[in-house]
Parts: sequence; structure tokens; C-alpha cells
Amino acid sequence: MQIDRPSPRTALRWAFYDRRSWLVALFLPLNLWLHAQCSVDQPLTNSLFDGWRGSGQTFIAPCSGPLAEVVKPLGPAPDRIEVRSGSPTGTLLYSQLNPVMVGGVHALTSTVNLAAGTTYAVLFYRANFNNGDGWHTQDLTPGGLFAFNGTSWNSYPAYDLQFNVRILPRISTSGPAGSSFCAGTGFTLPFTVEGPVTPGNTFTAQLSDAAGSFASPVAIGSVVGTTSGSIACTIPPATPPGAGYRVRVVGSTPAVSGTDNGTDLNITAPFTWYADEDGDGLGNGAVSQDACTQPGGYVGDSSDPCPLAVEGIANFNVATCTCEAGYFPQTTQIGPNTVITGCALCPPGSYCPDGVQVLLCPAGFFSDEAGQVACTACAPGSFNGTPGATACTLCPADTYNPVEAAIECLPCADGNSSAEGATECTPDLICTTDLDLIWQPDGVSLIT
Repeated sequence: MQIDRPSPRTALRWAFYDRRSWLVALFLPLNLWLHAQCSVDQPLTNSLFDGWRGSGQTFIAPCSGPLAEVVKPLGPAPDRIEVRSGSPTGTLLYSQLNPVMVGGVHALTSTVNLAAGTTYAVLFYRANFNNGDGWHTQDLTPGGLFAFNGTSWNSYPAYDLQFNVRILPRISTSGPAGSSFCAGTGFTLPFTVEGPVTPGNTFTAQLSDAAGSFASPVAIGSVVGTTSGSIACTIPPATPPGAGYRVRVVGSTPAVSGTDNGTDLNITAPFTWYADEDGDGLGNGAVSQDACTQPGGYVGDSSDPCPLAVEGIANFNVATCTCEAGYFPQTTQIGPNTVITGCALCPPGSYCPDGVQVLLCPAGFFSDEAGQVACTACAPGSFNGTPGATACTLCPADTYNPVEAAIECLPCADGNSSAEGATECTPDLICTTDLDLIWQPDGVSLIT
């Protein structure tokens, strides 16, 4: 926008200075760049100067909250920025010499809380300059830069300027209850909001790195809202251990970062727990899980040599995790696991060759004592026709068995016989009538 060069009197309404320092204030219609909830486009009325001091431009804050930024996107950067209450000559609320301007935006370095409906003024100052033809001051109004050399006005290249202020919410948190947490666990993070927030805004809790830096923050929880509240947070399980973590809350609409909790938090790594499958207090090193608190059925020890057998069992071989030969395991159901809790002697009629199985003696064999690792074959002349025998039976009379481990005895052939327990049969004695018997004269001897 271009304007006609003003008369000296008109120009004094736009630029002023005092005798101690050159001062240039921007008095023009202001666009208050606020969050959408507080948006306003409010032209401000120019005021006359009185004794080289300007009564100045003012604006009325459309909502309450911290003044976050002063924005001057075009034209020269100011040498100083002031915020005053009531008028340009009111109480000084903020002053920054050589303010840092990033893209025309100056982020306030201290807090200025604005109250809705209250009048404030924002002033831009420019330093003196002298080109040898008298004192000069800049007119920062839209349309041009003017200098007064004491006798006439000289026009300089025009600037198209605007001046904005932004009121943003302020978010703070005192941090969670407690100062030490295990990765993978959670906590509740309370936060306080001051100032305007748009409906639909999301508050997000962020975790710093172990040095407290938010250069690459990690989101640990969020909630949709516009007022103070709390966020349920979960620390990622893979978070590296450290003692310098911080947390903060940021808003999405408008985008604003809150202050951190102010104290360091300690985050520890989850502990490795091992399955105690047999309930003896020792864990199975091959079955584990990482957790911050001890899971049921898990212990911190991983030295169980036999995870499915309790400690201290008599006649138990820890090298093979089985009972000694001649014994068999006694088991108990512990949770989903069948656990060896003792070793018992193999009973008579059976054998235990490997400390695991209880096997009945097969037919033809017997075991008459406990704790046997093998069964004994029935001796010749005996037999056993059923498994699990503790003794063999002698072959009945007129039967025989010439071999070991017989399951039955054989009958003797016709004309043969045997006694009980025989290993063979013998021919029977036969009487005949074919003999002629002659008595001797002595009446005693027979002659055939």
C-alpha cells in the first residue's frame, strides 16, 4: 500500500523520539495473530503526540493467556521491543534489547500474562542514525520510510509492514508421582493449562532422552481436551536406562510446547525372569521373560539343572535329570507341568532299566526283589506264562522244559513220564507174560 508523503505534523503522529534516545513505534492497524479461539482483526486508532512523547496505539486482548510471540514479518528488525499496559507510556511489562527475530517472529523471553478485555501496547524501537544533514527518524507506517532533516521530509524506499501478537496457552507439569520407573511400565502425568485452546486439541506427553533433551522426544501418551487434566503414560520397553529423563506436555492446536517437569527421572531396564517350572525356587535358563515386576511362576535365578525335577531328590541323577536305574519317578502336577518329586524302587515283578520307565517282567521271566534293572529268566524245568511274575512255576509231573525263559512246559511222550520240575521225560517200566518161569528144585530160584 502506498500513501502520500505526510506533512511534518502528520508524520509526527506516526513517528516520535525523545531527546535521550531515538525511538520509533509502530502505530498502525494491528492484526492480532492469535489462536483461532482468540482471533481478532482489530484496527487501532492513531494518537497525537504530546511533547515528543506518543500516547500511542493500543489493543484490547481478546482472551486471557500468556503473550507468546510478537510478529513483524516485513521491514527492518527492531532494536528493542516493549510491551506496556494501558498505553505506550503505561507500566512496562516486557522489554527486550536487540530482540532475536526468526522469520519475523520474536518469542518472548519472559512471561507476560494478558487478561481478556484489558488494554495493552506493543512498541518497536529503532536506533538513531545521522547522515550529516540532521537527525533522522523512521516512519514505520505502511507506505513509506521518511526522514526529517530539520527543514524538510525526504522519502525513502517504502515498506509494507504488519504487526502481530500471538497469545498462546501455557502448559506446565509437576511430573509423575515418583522418580524411578522401569521401562515398559506406566504412570499418570498431571498437567495444567493456562490460556486459550481450540476444541479438538490433543495434549501429548513426551519423554526426553537420558540427558533431558527434547530434540527427539518420544510420545508416551495423549488425551484430547482443552483444559487441565492428566495423561496415562507408558514408557516404551526398549527405553535405554538413564537417570536424566524429563517429561513435558505439548498441545496440537495451537502447537505449543509446555515446560518440563523440572526434575530428573530415573528409568531402569526390565529384569530378566526365569520360569520356575518345578516350584523349587530355581529357574529354567532356557525359558525367560523380561518384566519390571516378578511374573507369577518366575524367579530371578536361572541355575536349575533339571527344570522339571525338584531339588534334593534321593537316587536322582542330575546329569540325566532322571532317576537312577532300578528306580522310577514319582511325579506331581505343578501348574501345566508334570514334575518329578521323588524316585521310588522298582517293584517286584518289574524292572526299571533307565530310571524313567517301569516295565513288567515279560512272560518267561520274573523279578522277586525290588529295584531290579532286569528280570531273571525262568530256569529249565519251570515256566511263567504271564507278565509281571515274581516267581516261576515248576513244570507239573509228566511235563518237562529243557530251556530257560519258557512260557509253558511240554508234555512227555507216550511211554515216558517225568516228575515235577523235570527238564526231560524217561521211559516207563513194562511187565510181560512171555517169560517161562521154572522153579528150581530148591523151591526158591526161578529159571527163565
